[in-house]
Amino acid sequence: MNKKIFIIVALLLSIACSMSCSDKKPKYKNRVFEFFLNYNPTWEVKEHVGSAIVVFFSPRVDESDYFQEILTISVQDMTKPISLSEYTRSMVEMITAVGQQTNTTTSSILESVPIKISGKPAHKLVYTLTQYGNPPEFVEAGVSPRIDAEGGTIQMMLVWTMKESRVYLFTYVAQKDSYDIFVKDIDAMIQSFRFL
Repeated sequence: MNKKIFIIVALLLSIACSMSCSDKKPKYKNRVFEFFLNYNPTWEVKEHVGSAIVVFFSPRVDESDYFQEILTISVQDMTKPISLSEYTRSMVEMITAVGQQTNTTTSSILESVPIKISGKPAHKLVYTLTQYGNPPEFVEAGVSPRIDAEGGTIQMMLVWTMKESRVYLFTYVAQKDSYDIFVKDIDAMIQSFRFL
């Protein structure tokens, strides 16, 4: 009788473990920059894309989905000490300036709030960027025709935190209309971020 109870308990524990283990998300770990995070297994992961340490690509909705939403993580080694508030101020100024540089681009800040990542102070900035027509230098060079109609609008989330002299920058880029589709995945990835 005791043997039967032991077998039943062992079987139940095995089933419970396999169910909880299947819910676990894969983990991306970077030993060089000393961090890890969990991500949705439907997202594609590529390292060393441009200046990014790692890029997570959203799954395609269908075959006509030509714009993949992405989350990039990059790390900046600061040459001189800078506070989180100074870095935040410079980022807000940069985003505002992008929309005022030419008559072909506008930007609009939707949210700018302090948050915490891995127990450290951080900041989140959400904004839209709209391209109108073609850049003037392309039009003048005869490479592109002048188009005054509104172009595509993207919505971006920038999140950054600091550790010692490094800034860890997360950048989520999506078309404005599809931003909300993947933002829960993005928030979950950022909130799972931990320093090693």
